[in-house]
Amino acid sequence: MRCRQCGAENPDWTGTQKDLMRFCVSCGAQLDHPSDAAPQQPERRRASSAPNLKFGGDLAPAPTLGAAYTPEPTRPTTPPPTPTPPAPTRSTDEIYTPKPKPKKRGSGKALLILALLLLPVIYLMLKDSKPEEFAYEELRITLKSGFKERDAMTNLQNIDFTKAHVDYTLDNGTDSIFIYRDDKSTNSFASLAEYAGYTKNLYPDGTSAFIRTRDQYRYFIATGESSGSDQKRKVLVALYESDDAFWTVEISMFENQFDEDQALEWADSVTFDE
Repeated sequence: MRCRQCGAENPDWTGTQKDLMRFCVSCGAQLDHPSDAAPQQPERRRASSAPNLKFGGDLAPAPTLGAAYTPEPTRPTTPPPTPTPPAPTRSTDEIYTPKPKPKKRGSGKALLILALLLLPVIYLMLKDSKPEEFAYEELRITLKSGFKERDAMTNLQNIDFTKAHVDYTLDNGTDSIFIYRDDKSTNSFASLAEYAGYTKNLYPDGTSAFIRTRDQYRYFIATGESSGSDQKRKVLVALYESDDAFWTVEISMFENQFDEDQALEWADSVTFDE
């Protein structure tokens, strides 16, 4: 069989070869199939008659002519990921200022009313706690427990066994202070110690009382009953001497409430004008 491409003679198609596709042994062009009735156009010359070579290995098989071309499937193109913008960062110099909370209506008015109601109470507390000086003749005494001047002759806290007369009385409702003045021109006491010994004997339990010396005065502690009451009272009796008189200051408290330290603090506050 003659090749239409190069004119070379090729063996005839025999047996089962008639059903196969044959190629020219000289140029490799496709030969006509014996079953083809009509003459076919000569095939175009291949761009290269040389077989494909694989460097460094065996010859690559030649492509089959006339086979249908199947293009490689196109891979889907994945779009590049969209870059995520960086999160905004707060500057270290930036100062956070919280939003002010809304004020509740009426709270300011309620506080103002409460303050007005408490003012009188606070005033009375401060007034009672503020030290106050009382004076009788040349004697002065400083107290801070709400003491008031009372009528010396009608004071209910007056003790029955005190001297016959009371020159000056102070009272705060529970505690009482009685002051007596003995002019030196009307008595014969030579010293404060002699005056203290005489005064001590005027109290029912005075004979057993112990006279103590404290700074500028002498004192002792006695007991007795309050006039018009069954409650017993305890008395710190302080004795002083001024230029022209001797003085007795009785600090009287209920026996179950007697505070010797407090009584001494009041007795220490006694002074005399020059």
